[in-house]
Amino acid sequence: MTRFTFISYALLLGALTMMEPIAIDTFTPAIESVADGLNSNRAAVQFSLAALFLGSAIGQLIYGPLSDRFGRKPVVLCALSVFLLSIGGAILAPDIDTFTLWRFLQGLAMASGRILAGAVARDFLEKDRLSQMISASAFVGATAGLLAPIMGGFLVEHFAWQSVFYLMAGLTTLIIISVLLFFEESLPPVKRQPFHVRAIADNFLEISRNRLAVSYILCGGFALSGIGVFLSISESVLVGRLGLTSSQYGLAYSAVLIGLSIGTGVTTLLVSRLGSALMLRIGLIIMVIGGVTLLCLTLLTIETVIATMAPMFVFAVGFSIVTPLAVAGTLTQFSEIAGTASSFNGFIGNMMVAIMVAASVSLIDIVGVGAQLSLGLAVAGSAIASGAIYRFLIFPKESPR
Repeated sequence: MTRFTFISYALLLGALTMMEPIAIDTFTPAIESVADGLNSNRAAVQFSLAALFLGSAIGQLIYGPLSDRFGRKPVVLCALSVFLLSIGGAILAPDIDTFTLWRFLQGLAMASGRILAGAVARDFLEKDRLSQMISASAFVGATAGLLAPIMGGFLVEHFAWQSVFYLMAGLTTLIIISVLLFFEESLPPVKRQPFHVRAIADNFLEISRNRLAVSYILCGGFALSGIGVFLSISESVLVGRLGLTSSQYGLAYSAVLIGLSIGTGVTTLLVSRLGSALMLRIGLIIMVIGGVTLLCLTLLTIETVIATMAPMFVFAVGFSIVTPLAVAGTLTQFSEIAGTASSFNGFIGNMMVAIMVAASVSLIDIVGVGAQLSLGLAVAGSAIASGAIYRFLIFPKESPR
């Protein structure tokens, strides 16, 4: 693959990965406005984020096998169309229950972005080069998404909460146009897999029996759950407890997105020199430092914007190094069923996020634990768990490349 082709695909796959920041990062500044507009409360709207992640987890079981059978491009276009439809449904939702259902559907469609981006990258590349492509596309998505929370915060301060979803619709339309114009099918018909229950079940069983692949999936899944909890309850911490406005929250939130851009950018530049194994260890160390620091500051009752966002910035840098390498580590094990492997990886990761988000919100809402402490426990716990899985399950089987 030439340098020009590599950059072109990184940009296009990066556009697909933008589905997540479109659905999540533009929305989080609007949580309180949505609650007011739908005569609900913040906890109910936060649970709609859990529904989004749950939908994404289920959706990721679908898109990989579908793309292995019918090719990548038609499945991408179908998912983007459903994504756009769900945005319209959320705008017209009369109550929080209907809104949550549409967000669940949006999650089903959102799942296609990273799943199919990973599958397309695996169609062309492997090992460190695959890690580099996944990191590069994640860098494009994270960098492009930097403005999402800022724009979301601005919109909800000056317009109704539905304006955030109009922004989502506009961005999604641009992605659809890009796919129609520039996406070339990467999976030739001769390599396509049968699409029936027995074949899909056999493929999932094959993946689940690969201990190294499952270890990579769990390592990345725990890392993702830390970010997922932050996405869900950071508004309660920064707006509800620390008193930021929606615009200020969007600016503070962007610190995490800057961390994501830095981590993916560094990985793209260095993974071919240092190797995936060493880069993964570096990312895990950074992630643990950020998570443990956040928890310690919380336990010391140092609850300020800087005390929250500085450790989360560090965690985000580590997270964005770890997750592309964990995905690449999983996909490297499978060449013929890359889409299904990507689906399995995404399903487990998003199920972990949905469970962790629901547990964290329940700690706040039912047990009475403060939002700041719940956030610290979740972020530190996810980092430590991810590091432990690497140390005891991956490291003994992997050597630096």
